[in-house]
Amino acid sequence: SFDTRVNGGVERVRQRQCKVCSIYKPSYKKRGGTSTYYCPKCSEGKRGLVTLCNKVRNYEQNDGLTCGQIWHITWRNGEFAPKAGNVRDRGVGISNDSK
Repeated sequence: SFDTRVNGGVERVRQRQCKVCSIYKPSYKKRGGTSTYYCPKCSEGKRGLVTLCNKVRNYEQNDGLTCGQIWHITWRNGEFAPKAGNVRDRGVGISNDSK
């Protein structure tokens, strides 16, 4: 896979920040939740992967939905996602630990 890293001689899938968790994270937390799952269709044409965790989150506005459901159904594939200055598309490139 192109989004892997080597740790202790073992190739592992890289974990990235969930887009929904990053928007809904409390202000006192530095980061939202992490996940290895991403939406290939939503990632097309983007600089990076649209990472979405598959856990049910009890966010006040979307109680009982997974982050994937919030992204695809409520926010219509991110088109109506709340604007947050802390979420951006980062390219998936070759890092130092994968050489």
